[in-house]
Amino acid sequence: MILRSALLPFLLLAACGSELDAVPRVTVQQLHDAMNQQQALAIDVRTLDAFKLGHIKGAAHIPLSEIAARASELPTGRKLVTYCS
Repeated sequence: MILRSALLPFLLLAACGSELDAVPRVTVQQLHDAMNQQQALAIDVRTLDAFKLGHIKGAAHIPLSEIAARASELPTGRKLVTYCS
């Protein structure tokens, strides 16, 4: 659980679009390949309305305002890739 808690600031910053060297970026193709190999999970941090309008197939929906409270839902052993647009 410590690792998961330690990752939350990076998840939140990545989701907010902050430019940090510590937050790796992935291409659409890299994410697609990693998701197909069960090595990554895309997490849509937008509102539910935005998620319903369209999202990455297989993405989890956890609004940015809830991500810290719902950290226990995040899988271990997979890369977590947040996106908001």
